[in-house]
Amino acid sequence: MADRATEAGFNRSGLRKLTQAFTDTGDARKSVNALRDPEAQRALLMDRVETIIEDVADEMRAVARKSKSEKAEVFNNNQHRLIEAARSHAQLLQWEAFTEGLEKIQDPGTKRVLTWLRDLFGLHLLEENLGWYLAYGRLSMRRGRALQSYVNRLISRLRPYALELVDSFGLSPELLRAEIAGTVEEERQQEADEYFRRLRASGDAPAKEAKPARDPKAETRGHHS
Repeated sequence: MADRATEAGFNRSGLRKLTQAFTDTGDARKSVNALRDPEAQRALLMDRVETIIEDVADEMRAVARKSKSEKAEVFNNNQHRLIEAARSHAQLLQWEAFTEGLEKIQDPGTKRVLTWLRDLFGLHLLEENLGWYLAYGRLSMRRGRALQSYVNRLISRLRPYALELVDSFGLSPELLRAEIAGTVEEERQQEADEYFRRLRASGDAPAKEAKPARDPKAETRGHHS
């Protein structure tokens, strides 16, 4: 708890941003080099997962002695955050697997290109959630700007290798012509949407199940028991 309180104070008081800004002052290359560091990328990706889970845990802990219905309500209200944490955790695992794979590559040219690709993957994830990293004090504005600039630079570096990277997936003509690769799924979804739209318009759609009213007396009796 002490470590977490210290870390939270460091992040949310703006000290981390101030430290980064002071370190990077006058030299954009320092910002870029800091973001290229694999350990820095991993720490930022992991920090987001852990922080989201900790925030949800705090809210759940606050209702630990409440009724089951109140606990369920808090849990349901945080489902979107838990889904986001799960998605971010999956992305972290992808990044880690990619990084481990890089260590097995012997050819210097191949390793250089795939390192750029790994960095693009990791930094794009940071860029997608840049608002969160700025709001929680994990990145300074200077590093945020450097992040966006470096992502564009990586895209330019990888452009000459785009066809080779796509070919490496081994997508043969048979796979590209497969029905699932086309618009069949999108058409199926549209048909389903249209079916339910007509059903609702006809008045034959099933009625939504009403949420049962809470009974404070019953909950009180449950606590006493």
